[in-house]
Amino acid sequence: KQWYQRRVAITAGIDDNKDDLIKHLAKCVAVKSVSAWAHCRPEVQRMVDHAANMIEELGGTVEKCDVGMQKLADGSTIPLPNVILGKLGTDKSKKNSLCIWSSRRATCSY
Repeated sequence: KQWYQRRVAITAGIDDNKDDLIKHLAKCVAVKSVSAWAHCRPEVQRMVDHAANMIEELGGTVEKCDVGMQKLADGSTIPLPNVILGKLGTDKSKKNSLCIWSSRRATCSY
């Protein structure tokens, strides 16, 4: 029953903020942040920084990790986007979230 009440509260929060969330999502998807396209790599890093800022604005902590360089087919190298290690919550009596984000995948554990 408790999980259902939390789900209802989350759904209501999304519904209440739907217009703002859609505007924010539209801004994010407008950025050409396709990590497979070398020419878009700066935009990928911009979105990584944006995601990190969002976690911090929610009160979380963030560490952006440099994971090195990528060698392209032509032999040149470009920086890989940072990987985000983020944590939401520090209350030991509650479940906290650990978020790991990279340009290849995002996972969260609770």
